Amino acid sequence: MKEGFVSEIFESVQGEGPYAGERQVFLRLAGCPLRCNYCDTPGSLVARGHEKTTVDDIHKRVVKVAGKRVRT
Repeated sequence: MKEGFVSEIFESVQGEGPYAGERQVFLRLAGCPLRCNYCDTPGSLVARGHEKTTVDDIHKRVVKVAGKRVRT
């Protein structure tokens, strides 16, 4: 089973792009190796200190945050 390091899962309103103003669920993973100079979440660049969890568990948590209002 696949696993990943989760930085955070949260609900917010999209602030840019074609979905600006719409409710979104954001999933931020940790341990990104890219080091983009425009990264707005430098705390998630390293996996250390973040929860390691399965893809199935991540999916369940995203659905829980989204609630019944999510479109499938």
